[in-house]
Amino acid sequence: MKKLFLTFALLVSTVFMSALGVRAAQNDAKVERNEVTRAGESTYEKVTSASELVVGRKILIVSNDYNYAMGNTVKNNGRYEAAVTKTTSNGKTVITPSSSVATFTLTNGYYSGTYGLLDNYYSYYMGGKTNSKISYYSSIGSNSSWKITFSSGVATLKSQGSSSLYLKYYYNGYIFNCYTSNSYQSLNIYQETSAEQTPVDTNVAVTGVSLNQTSVSLTVGQSATLTATVKPTNATNTTVSWTSSNTTVATVSSGKITAKAVGSATITAKTADGGYTAKATVYVTAAQTEEPETPTTGKAAWTIMIYICGADLESQNAIATSDLKEILSVSNQPNDVNIIIQTGGAKKWSSTYGISASYLSRYHVSNKKLVLDNKLTKANMGLSSTFQSFLEWGLTEYPAEKTGVVMWNHGGAMQGVCYDENYSSDSLLNSEVKSALTNAFSKTSQTKKLEFIGYDACLMSVQDVAEFNSQFFNYMIASEESESGYGWDYDSWVDDLYAKKSTTTILKAIVDGFIADNGGVSSSYNNQTLAYLNLAYMSTYKNAWENMAAALANKLTSSNKSSFNTLVKSVKHYADSDYTYFGVFDALDFVNKLSANSTFNPGSTYTNAVKTAFNNLVAYSSCGKGAGNSNGLCMFWSVASTCYKSSYYTSSQTNFTNWRSLVSSFGY
Repeated sequence: MKKLFLTFALLVSTVFMSALGVRAAQNDAKVERNEVTRAGESTYEKVTSASELVVGRKILIVSNDYNYAMGNTVKNNGRYEAAVTKTTSNGKTVITPSSSVATFTLTNGYYSGTYGLLDNYYSYYMGGKTNSKISYYSSIGSNSSWKITFSSGVATLKSQGSSSLYLKYYYNGYIFNCYTSNSYQSLNIYQETSAEQTPVDTNVAVTGVSLNQTSVSLTVGQSATLTATVKPTNATNTTVSWTSSNTTVATVSSGKITAKAVGSATITAKTADGGYTAKATVYVTAAQTEEPETPTTGKAAWTIMIYICGADLESQNAIATSDLKEILSVSNQPNDVNIIIQTGGAKKWSSTYGISASYLSRYHVSNKKLVLDNKLTKANMGLSSTFQSFLEWGLTEYPAEKTGVVMWNHGGAMQGVCYDENYSSDSLLNSEVKSALTNAFSKTSQTKKLEFIGYDACLMSVQDVAEFNSQFFNYMIASEESESGYGWDYDSWVDDLYAKKSTTTILKAIVDGFIADNGGVSSSYNNQTLAYLNLAYMSTYKNAWENMAAALANKLTSSNKSSFNTLVKSVKHYADSDYTYFGVFDALDFVNKLSANSTFNPGSTYTNAVKTAFNNLVAYSSCGKGAGNSNGLCMFWSVASTCYKSSYYTSSQTNFTNWRSLVSSFGY
């Protein structure tokens, strides 16, 4: 068994994720962002009644008892305090904030009599959904709407979502956050009284434009939205027009692409000022046939098998328990849809559902309740045999027309998934997952492929991982990037499962729910990615990639090895900004850069074949604006010895033979 050195991963990783951690490593890192300079001339006056609130004005959120306001820096899933000075002017308490103090524009909320808080630093709405966590949204909804009431000048802000959270100041933790309890320190609201700002040039010229994606894959009938960013951000005229090179294949309106027919088209965004352009290619494939909603045998329609290796995500933050709550919050479960769960891998569990760390426990969901099937002797969740036993149990006891398998925990790309903290963070390598599936299929006489495998874990959307899974599953859903600590948003797709909608509808709901829960596609601070793959196209993709690798081998020499690695380093990468640990890079971005390089281009015959196959394989991909050139699937390349190619990129871990040969000879 191999083990991922999680401590080292923490040292090299510089990814800015949730303070609850990312699922690539342990999760104690504080999230910080650089401050920005903004006008600080405005004066803010304390509001004492709801009648004084003015929609459109900026406000501060300030402790009633201490000289601190909510700041711009994120800490422990809340917002760090920023010092303020309260003074008296004309009988009113006022504040002139520094640039480190967060300001919010007051908007109308989703419900009458409620308000939205548009964060002027991060450009999205602050909301409350989960205890001890501030959430962020690209638009107004119930979770991002606040009921604001006053008593003796003290303001109470209560989220209108189902969790009914209060925004409070926690003095001992130095943060502002959302809590189910209203017992923490009270708040005041200060509203802007002077709109005086440092004058800005009213005729700032446009210098360029960029798109959040350069490649989009859709099936006929699907749509996706491109976001154009005009530079500089304070340009006077930010108007952009949109055109499609082939409206028969795809149309575009205000950035929204609609797929019409199989083929490809170039979408162009053009600025009104200066005529600057940015382009993206949209690839359209045939729509998948909707699967029957009614089983054709006596089996259940669906069984979802969730392998929850809780690890520190649960023992330190109860995140597994949080996801169980999301699952159990969904109503209308039909009799022929099963969700079954195995728990283990954590040193302790929240007491919410009585889960014990002393056993492996197996459950099924029944009408919003978690029902215990049996307890097993405690065992290593990072062992192939433990995963195999779970698979055999589910396939035997809960047979279904369609079966989905979800692996829940940390992920490390080629370095494995499901790290059991009870056993020195031992993990399941690709070879061990494959062995478990092979043996479980044999023991249960399973000949039909299962419907999908999902990795609710970091960094697992890697072509080598997808390739071996294509032997057992029709679809795979995974992230290129390190997932935020809370992972998938289960209550955003379990309802579609219970409605027995098509597989692709369910998988798309998982993708869209996860991206929305982390700030949406338009957020520059959302670097999250998620995609589902149609594994029926994996064989064609693998052949195209291997052919390209063979042609590339003729271009590589010992003398240009360093230059080639420099090219790889320019490709969109994940988790480790110094490229020295996980070694995963966006596959399509690599091919695009390779084909544009005069020294290493193996020829358009090879690169175009990979691009076409890629866009068939990646059925649907989405990401936040902060994810850059993320297209849904990674490749592995060893740019440093600490990527451990000799340990993790071996013949037992990948079937990409030609590419592995290149990594061995020309990687570091």
